[in-house]
Amino acid sequence: EGAEGESMSTLPPLRMERVAVETAWGGRRLEIVPGIPLPPAKRIGETWELADHDAGMTSVAGPSACTLRALMEQHAPEILGRAKANDFGRFPLLFKFIHAAAPLSVQVHPGDCLLYTSDATSSKCLW
Repeated sequence: EGAEGESMSTLPPLRMERVAVETAWGGRRLEIVPGIPLPPAKRIGETWELADHDAGMTSVAGPSACTLRALMEQHAPEILGRAKANDFGRFPLLFKFIHAAAPLSVQVHPGDCLLYTSDATSSKCLW
């Protein structure tokens, strides 16, 4: 057992296969910095390094090739430690690199907290 009586993980270190996201505003710069191999002849705006999302799912590299979602279904406590899954039982974060070859608008993803407040400036929902 680990610190404070927590179970030690039985999962080995995992290397994930990223998802390259083609966008109209993307380019090829992620090949240079940070040096990510990209699919040929595509405008890549983002790479998702760790994602449990319906639009793109990272997988374990190698022969097992199971998805992050499958890992979460079988090993969530080992993967998350003290953290919690999102409301759908999925990995709660999406790690990505972004390259915008063209200007982008600002995007805000405030989440469900706005559904529960009548005033978007409420102190109960900060974003």
